[in-house]
Amino acid sequence: MACVFAALLAAILLTGWYARTRQRRRASEALRSATGRLEREVAPQTQALRGKEWYLEEAERLSHTGSWMVDLGSGSMGFWSDETFRIFGLPPGSPMPGDDYLQRFVHPDDLPYALEARRTAIQERRPWDLRHRLVRPDGDVRYIHTVGQPYFDEQGQLVAYSGCVMDVTEQRRLARALRRSRERAMRLRFQAQLAERNRIAREMHDTLLQGFTGVALKLVATANALRESQHDSEALQDVIGLAQRTLEDARNAIWDIRAPLSSSDLPEALRTEAEDAARGSEVKVQLEIVGEVRPLPLSIVTVISRVAREAVTNAVRHSDSDAVHLQLRYGRRTIRLTAADQGRGFVRDPKLRSYGGHFGLIGMRERASEVGGRLRIESEPAHGTIVRLRVPIPSQLARSAAVGAVIEQC
Repeated sequence: MACVFAALLAAILLTGWYARTRQRRRASEALRSATGRLEREVAPQTQALRGKEWYLEEAERLSHTGSWMVDLGSGSMGFWSDETFRIFGLPPGSPMPGDDYLQRFVHPDDLPYALEARRTAIQERRPWDLRHRLVRPDGDVRYIHTVGQPYFDEQGQLVAYSGCVMDVTEQRRLARALRRSRERAMRLRFQAQLAERNRIAREMHDTLLQGFTGVALKLVATANALRESQHDSEALQDVIGLAQRTLEDARNAIWDIRAPLSSSDLPEALRTEAEDAARGSEVKVQLEIVGEVRPLPLSIVTVISRVAREAVTNAVRHSDSDAVHLQLRYGRRTIRLTAADQGRGFVRDPKLRSYGGHFGLIGMRERASEVGGRLRIESEPAHGTIVRLRVPIPSQLARSAAVGAVIEQC
């Protein structure tokens, strides 16, 4: 009886084992079938994803644009694309830089700006947009443009930044070459205009001015002859006055369309203009140069020299003063001209309108405005006149001027 029971138990156990084995076999076959079916279904998407990844890598390589991600928890870079490694001068697949990657790669002159901009963006939880230089391990300096976008977790905490980095070195070189080309074109155009203006001035001098000089001389001689014969004519005197005024206007026109000698010789231009304006009078002109003399744009030289000439001319004609003091002061960002006399002065019109039919002050103000300058006239009857001109120096030319002064008599 016991043997029968044991045999029956063994048969039951064996039957259960076979049943479980068949179940496991069927489950395994079903799993393999499902896996194969899933792989067949996923294969097109996987292939498409790999294609997109390849296209993305090619686009980054061709555009010199890499992608990155920084984990703010660790402070280290969490991801760099292959092109990012190449932009930084590292082989793709190199060890990921640590939290000192800025100090390691950013140009020393740009490092404070980059650190401060990154710190401010993280504090304010906003994107960043930086342009700076980096120094590759081989010493090559590149210009890059980095854009970062913040990412937040479900609790609204800032956890990471991701973005892209672009190598813009070639674009900067092309922009610099284009700017230089434009500057050369502007210089050539200006030289052509200057040559044409000087040609017109020569033509006016050789024709109009000489003709009026002859007319004036003949009229004066005729007037003298009539005066000796006691047949002086008031109408003739008016014609002589008109001819002389026209002659002076012609001289002024010729002077006005001629430019100074060069863009770097402002003191010499002032000296020349002061001598011409004071020639034939008893007025002494003193020229004082303060600061370091340095090259200036020709437009600024022209405006300052012509304002100085007009100021000296006005002093000679109207101030009844025996001296005019010119001071040219070179500053770091501005250049200032002061022309002062101790003559009779005048009642100043704040709008600098014409005085007695003369438009010199208006012309001075208009010239100052051409270069962004500011003109101020200080004058009172019996207290002299001071003309002050302040002209800003272009930022690329502004630098610290040496302290010193030179005083010369013109």
